[in-house]
Amino acid sequence: MMAGVPPYIFVKHVYACASIAGAICCVLAYRSWGQIPALVIGTVVVLVIRIGAAHYRWNLPCVKLEDEE
Repeated sequence: MMAGVPPYIFVKHVYACASIAGAICCVLAYRSWGQIPALVIGTVVVLVIRIGAAHYRWNLPCVKLEDEE
């Protein structure tokens, strides 16, 4: 970030989005069912998103900054 270049994981791939989705599912499941089911559900959500992204070649949309041409 200090070099003015966004981190690679936020530019194209869905790593961060998969992790956020898994964390949200983990928190919601923890409130309802407890620790072990929450961990399993969060892990499954992240794996499904990552496998889907790899298989279907999902990428995040590219956001161009005003400085870029």
